[in-house]
Amino acid sequence: MRGVAVFLKLKLIGARVYEREDFEEAIALAVSGNIPVSALITLASPLEKGQEGFETIGCNPASMKYLLEC
Repeated sequence: MRGVAVFLKLKLIGARVYEREDFEEAIALAVSGNIPVSALITLASPLEKGQEGFETIGCNPASMKYLLEC
């Protein structure tokens, strides 16, 4: 997979009932280019500004995904 960073020590924890297979399928879909992933991301912020980001998207009913950059 060209252009994809692999983080061997990355631990993914779902907020709901996600299983390992769900993450694997989501990653495969994202790198396939068949889904406009950037259109699904409402906001990305550094971890230090996480609270500000949550407050920003909390007022937006069209918010989809908020990424915290660690």
